[in-house]
Amino acid sequence: MNAENDKLKRDDQIRLLQAAMKYNDTGTFEGIFTYPQCGPDLVRMGLATVNQKITPAGRAALWLLGLGPDPTTSKAVLTFDLSKSAADEH
Repeated sequence: MNAENDKLKRDDQIRLLQAAMKYNDTGTFEGIFTYPQCGPDLVRMGLATVNQKITPAGRAALWLLGLGPDPTTSKAVLTFDLSKSAADEH
């Protein structure tokens, strides 16, 4: 594949992944994609399911691309309260 085809394939995969997230969240599926194996490719990669739902890995991929919300509940920073001693917690 040449660079133009790679970009088309990648762009289609991202659009389909976004459509799968919307379908999962709202029940509405939209989108027309130009390369025939777009959906099966996302399923093989573990990013979507055969029934057009997005997987946790698919949500993480969109978040890493800046195209979706953070699917995790972990915090980016840890906070410590140094005013308490270890004896206070027991």
